[in-house]
Amino acid sequence: MKTLLALLLLIPSLSWGLTFKDGEQTEDDTPNSFEKSNNSQIDGAYLLKWETLFFSDDKKTIIDSEPDAIDEVIFVNGKVKNITFNDGVLITNKYRKSTKIKLKKDDIIITGNLDIDCDCPVKVKIILKKKIQDNLVIYEGMAPWGEQDSTEYIKATLTQLSSDNSAFLGDLYKKNLGIENPNDTTLQGWNDWEVTGKKEMQAYENKKNIKLFSVVNSPTRFGETSFFIQAPGDECFQRDEDCKRLNGEKQKRVEARHDTGFEGNVWISSSLYLPDTFEMPTMKKTLLQFHSDYAYLPPMFMFDIIKSRGLIWTHESAKGINLHPEGNIHCSAGAGFDNNDKHQFCSAEFQEYSILKTDEIKRNSWYDFVFNINFDNKNINQAFHKIWMNGKLVISKNNQTLWEQLPGIEINKNKVAFHFGIYGPYLDKSHQEYFADEIHFSRNCEDLGIDNLGYSCKALISQQIKESVPSRKHYGY
Repeated sequence: MKTLLALLLLIPSLSWGLTFKDGEQTEDDTPNSFEKSNNSQIDGAYLLKWETLFFSDDKKTIIDSEPDAIDEVIFVNGKVKNITFNDGVLITNKYRKSTKIKLKKDDIIITGNLDIDCDCPVKVKIILKKKIQDNLVIYEGMAPWGEQDSTEYIKATLTQLSSDNSAFLGDLYKKNLGIENPNDTTLQGWNDWEVTGKKEMQAYENKKNIKLFSVVNSPTRFGETSFFIQAPGDECFQRDEDCKRLNGEKQKRVEARHDTGFEGNVWISSSLYLPDTFEMPTMKKTLLQFHSDYAYLPPMFMFDIIKSRGLIWTHESAKGINLHPEGNIHCSAGAGFDNNDKHQFCSAEFQEYSILKTDEIKRNSWYDFVFNINFDNKNINQAFHKIWMNGKLVISKNNQTLWEQLPGIEINKNKVAFHFGIYGPYLDKSHQEYFADEIHFSRNCEDLGIDNLGYSCKALISQQIKESVPSRKHYGY
């Protein structure tokens, strides 16, 4: 209530950027009144969050609010150096891109034509006032959208990013996941990426004032950057296909998905670091997937973690598919429900291989994984999968990898889509966060770049172990 009263008290001074004293305007409402500022104290990286507020007719009560876009602003020498625009929900990109951001004394002023859920922009001027919150600088303000008596407001908030990780601005929604330097080894050998549930995740980030997926500069396994990925357990911040599944599942998901399917013999590396803040889940969470490029086929492999069994490698394609021509809500439950007759492909068996038991997992340490998998469904006897952890071969198995070619599935879609991040039920309310680095793709070990991490391909390939046996198996649907 105190927050709401303070917000309402600000309305007269923020409307159209006018300042009043004793009912008289004390500030000129023209762009020419902007003063150039030499104040560089604002320098740094900020998140610019937009929100729409809807007041009652008497403007005493906020009856609804809608989190919107989260843009990124970099200030250098007291001026805007760069703005990165992300997709908006109600306030569209093309109008936010036309706004001007300037400093005037200790305030920041945003002016421009903005819309709310329509292609009908109107003039808006917002003065953002400075305050300190949790040792971070925040600039916040709002203005009516439309006439002075409008009950629709646009609110803007600039939040300074922590100095620990603000050197690199990047996230799940950007090209190449925010890795801009072609020599950066955090991500190598891939093409484009895509993300599921972008709109829903951005709204959650705005509401919670967090970033679910970021490029950071500490800790790193090698080089200057790594990814920080977090998935809180307080909400299912995803699309309905994940959060309201017909089989009762509610899956949170912060995943990057490689946009180009592949097949054949591949080498992939990935390093992960679990901090103390990673909560061991009581319901299985997936850290990476080798999924089918065809949405209605299940994943072939999943790299999972769960408190009861530790870090495990789950193989779903070993025994092929159970076909349900009548449809089955448990088959590819996250592929959408608009065409249920496609939900007919279920994994026949789930095989798990133990990699680390829960009490063996070290926190605040890097684990390096190398995967060599031959995704071949024409010569099953040639298919295999091998995993090295910290330079030691821990899994070696010859059996089916890629799904067999099934009726109604295009051959060029029966390929592999690589995912990494955090995916799994939110119902246990646990919070996962970890760092990922050195995520590389190649067709041979030598091009993988693991020498940067102190490993030799010759040494890895020369290792042999007995064929791995699943630690746990259960039938599918």
